[in-house]
Amino acid sequence: MIDTSTARADGYLNRTPATTILLTALLLMLSLVVAPQSAEAALEGPTLLLTNAKKGVEYDGGNGRWRKVRRNKLMYAGSRIRTSTNGSASIVLKGSGALQRIQPGSEILVEEDGVKLLSGALSEPDTSHGDLLASLNKRFSDAQMFTVTRRSSKDSKAKKLRPANRIVLAATWPTLMWENTTPDTPWMLTINGNTHTLPASNDSVVKTRLEMLQPGTHHYAVAAGSAPSSDRTSHQEMIWLDADKEAALKKRVTSMESLFADEPYLKGIILEEAGLLTAAFEIYDTYLKQHPDENDVRALLIRTCDALGLTTRKHAESERYNEQVLMEEFE
Repeated sequence: MIDTSTARADGYLNRTPATTILLTALLLMLSLVVAPQSAEAALEGPTLLLTNAKKGVEYDGGNGRWRKVRRNKLMYAGSRIRTSTNGSASIVLKGSGALQRIQPGSEILVEEDGVKLLSGALSEPDTSHGDLLASLNKRFSDAQMFTVTRRSSKDSKAKKLRPANRIVLAATWPTLMWENTTPDTPWMLTINGNTHTLPASNDSVVKTRLEMLQPGTHHYAVAAGSAPSSDRTSHQEMIWLDADKEAALKKRVTSMESLFADEPYLKGIILEEAGLLTAAFEIYDTYLKQHPDENDVRALLIRTCDALGLTTRKHAESERYNEQVLMEEFE
């Protein structure tokens, strides 16, 4: 076989048109043929999020084929989940956010409005963290749908400056970022009419930590070169959290960490939902560098890249996401 790809500095592959066409065709075939859940279930959306799988957990997407659970998964009606004699997992139910734990040696059936225990043991629903876990479930679901609907995207890969339309910052999370569309060129950052010059950089993104701002809404704009942006339509919204809101958010992040200590990226979901896009991006990015096969986390990163206007990174991660989907389906 002829290798039609070339390596890039970031570790990804540059795909030739022939390779891209092949990947697209295979993905289309998979979406039509090997989708694990029925079309009806897909339209209804997932029933639950399967997470915290340990020591032997498998799922059947409804086609009689059991597969090992390698990461968090959204599960649809008609699917089944089973644990080995020393395995366990947790499920987060859509809507209520109730948490249940599947005990070792158990099997459950996923239904439209919950789950049915087929054998073994399942804990009673824990609703004490309902709001927090419902947010987690929704963000995972939204991220997967975002990625699936863009697998065949024809978006231009040309670099175009598109900073976040709305971003939230705080004393704990003060970093603003956007795509570096013009390397070796200084940048002008304007906040509420006050302009600051940032040095040129060869990095793929521009990052700057802001000094404490007054709580509330501010307007910002970025421009490459020696002159600030004069295009008023390009000005974006920045919200700085007050101390009470920041403390409440930190409490939610701490609660998520205590529930899922082995999955640190989940706190990124809480921050992303609150609009702290840079903070969420950094958490997802760091986790994926350590766990490059976690494709569900990549879906979260892709959506965050889109919100931040990181077009080049979004396309690179989308390519890798699609490649992993193919590899998993044909294992």
